[in-house]
Amino acid sequence: MRYTMSQLIERIGVSRETLRHYERCKLLSPVRYPENNYRMYTDMDGLTVLRVKLMQSYQLTLEEIAQKSYDQSLAEQEAYL
Repeated sequence: MRYTMSQLIERIGVSRETLRHYERCKLLSPVRYPENNYRMYTDMDGLTVLRVKLMQSYQLTLEEIAQKSYDQSLAEQEAYL
């Protein structure tokens, strides 16, 4: 399912600035529609935000979280090779 920024904010309870900040940190990559410039988020994006918030509660920085996400992504890609 796809959500606008407002819908995702309501669904998971984070601020608009939090979502934008996670985008700048490359933790989220919503699809942008050129005709209206809306960001559209998926269920996976919502889970990513919740995972990031959980990892922050363990005192991990966004940089550390981004690195762990990148490392996990590489490991998953290698598993398919």
